[in-house]
Amino acid sequence: MTFVLISRGFDLSVASIFALGAVIFANRADPFGLWGAALTVIVVTFICGAINGFIVTKLNVNPFVATLGTGSVFGGAAFLYSNSAPQVPDHFDFIILGTGRFLGWPISIWLLLVIFLVGAFVLSRTVYGRSLYALGGNEEAARLSGIRVDLIRGSTYALTGVCSGLGGMILASRLGVGQADMGGSLALDAIAVVVIGGTSLLGGEGAIWRTAIGLLIIATLTNVFDSLAINTNVQQVVKGFIVIAAVALDIYARRIRA
Repeated sequence: MTFVLISRGFDLSVASIFALGAVIFANRADPFGLWGAALTVIVVTFICGAINGFIVTKLNVNPFVATLGTGSVFGGAAFLYSNSAPQVPDHFDFIILGTGRFLGWPISIWLLLVIFLVGAFVLSRTVYGRSLYALGGNEEAARLSGIRVDLIRGSTYALTGVCSGLGGMILASRLGVGQADMGGSLALDAIAVVVIGGTSLLGGEGAIWRTAIGLLIIATLTNVFDSLAINTNVQQVVKGFIVIAAVALDIYARRIRA
């Protein structure tokens, strides 16, 4: 999502891709094995993200509308694929991804750290990363400078699709079941984390370390809310207000700099 927002995109389909990844991983674990099921999820969710990128870049559909529509399609596909029933695999290794540990830390935390480090390196040290900032800052200038605008922007949606599928696999593995309604408010949470961290919805600004800070803030708030037994619906209201405040502050700061 950080990559998408930096390139001045938007993705509301992540929750549906997350759920689709979860049900496919649980459904395919028995016939394909753990690695085969994981590879299947990566391929399918990459295709889902690439479809988003194609619609946004080649059909010139507004990202908000495009991903809202595809989110409905992918979510419906998850229910159709699973017949609206929980997918409970018998494969003995299925829970390793979500509950296993390496050197005392959960495997999911190691995966998060690796993705953060790779993402930070790509954004700050590669031509691809600099192209994202250029695209988000001024699309026409980026195009005139030789940047393949459609390919760069479309790739961010494909990457987000894969990460969403990976998240779905982790949760399905942790719970031991894959369900088509697992996505929930994931889209709001993902956007909240990135925006609160300081990545601009207007594009051209942001960093992975900022997203890491946003994640820590949201995680801390969630833990405090849970410890105080605050209703989850109230938590959603608070998160929504936080996102609005963060976006408003970003717009105000840009006006001041201008």
